[in-house]
Amino acid sequence: MEMAEIDGGVVLNFSGNNVKQLVSTIDEVLEHVQLALEATV
Repeated sequence: MEMAEIDGGVVLNFSGNNVKQLVSTIDEVLEHVQLALEATV
């Protein structure tokens, strides 16, 4: 993972594969959170 500073903001440069892996992991986590919240209601 490489960090680059662009226009005063920090941008993370991932390879495309890492981004897809990260997004799918986040989606999975959100799905579990949503199911947990529904279970408690």
